[in-house]
Amino acid sequence: MSFHAPARRMLGVCLRTLGIQAEYIRGDSRKTVQGIFDANYVEVDNETGLPVMSVGPVFDMDSHDLPEGGWQEGDKMEIEGVLYEIIEPKPDSESGVSMALQRVSR
Repeated sequence: MSFHAPARRMLGVCLRTLGIQAEYIRGDSRKTVQGIFDANYVEVDNETGLPVMSVGPVFDMDSHDLPEGGWQEGDKMEIEGVLYEIIEPKPDSESGVSMALQRVSR
């Protein structure tokens, strides 16, 4: 039995239970997506257990909810009225993706 299908179902449960709606923005088009927003995410080096980057926001979502063609340079997200640029998507092996974000000044 593949682990992928049960993991994707569990991801869906987590996103529906803990998630919020956000707008994925590419050019003039917007798509509503569900995800878990963490304004104070700290990435940790798996080998040393030490932080390897400063605190920054991240939005975890299902990669199947990305616009057609997946992430592209310049894509943005609007979360709770705040605009962020997606600086790096970090996919996992089971269809989730963590979008590292940077706040855009207006």
